[in-house]
Amino acid sequence: MSEQQELKLKTSSAQSKVNAMVKRLMGGGEVYSLMKADFEQNFLINGKKMSEWVEEFRVTIPTDNLTPAIIQELGLKVMELHQKAAFHHAAAQALAQFIKRGGELSYLNKFNELVNEHKAKGEKLPAAATLEAIAKAGTEDEESAAFRADIATRFWKLILEHLATCRKILETASYSVNSELRLEQQQNYIERMGRNGH
Repeated sequence: MSEQQELKLKTSSAQSKVNAMVKRLMGGGEVYSLMKADFEQNFLINGKKMSEWVEEFRVTIPTDNLTPAIIQELGLKVMELHQKAAFHHAAAQALAQFIKRGGELSYLNKFNELVNEHKAKGEKLPAAATLEAIAKAGTEDEESAAFRADIATRFWKLILEHLATCRKILETASYSVNSELRLEQQQNYIERMGRNGH
């Protein structure tokens, strides 16, 4: 086999692998799209869809014609939204801890019931891993609730991070606008002084 034929065979084989990988990824993309659409429509946080919360906490900072008044107005809005988001985040964290502890207690109760049941019958205890798996099998609802609580907690954390970023942008914009105004005032002062012959 010539070098050129060998290279063509390797390239063809590599292309086949790439095509197979892309096909698998695209299949995953379809599943992702379906899950994303379903998740966005059905997963609620504090009674609202995520998209509704995102819209409520959206802060649009204009990139032109920023004035101190606009910056102050946006700063007050960010402060108000931050207070709301901090409350929701704290509540979500508390609920997540409550659910986590409830799940732990439920698991421990089921585990102890299994141990006591075997002891009452005089049977040899199964391996610890087996007992753990059996006890854990009955806590799917608690695990699902804990997962949902974790998502809500992370969501509010991301909203708080978004608002912190907005605050930093507003601080930078405020500094820039105020510097520009001071420079303008200084230039006007110099021009007036020049006209008055000072």
